[in-house]
Amino acid sequence: MTTIIIAVSMRDAKEYELSRGWRNSIIVTPRSKDSARGWTGPVYATPAALDHPDYDQMLEHTAPCGMHVDHDRVA
Repeated sequence: MTTIIIAVSMRDAKEYELSRGWRNSIIVTPRSKDSARGWTGPVYATPAALDHPDYDQMLEHTAPCGMHVDHDRVA
């Protein structure tokens, strides 16, 4: 199953991914909100993404992709 990460940048996402021992996650950033289109899997957000002004839009773009978008499970 592919993990989807909402992040403020690719670097932010890669650091988050590596800290959890994940590989090959789909990364959604403010500049690539549609990158998760066609994928399904659990959706997580980095701490920096939670504070980003575009977080709601990024979450909206990943909602159809998420198997379950649970605000308690978001980082």
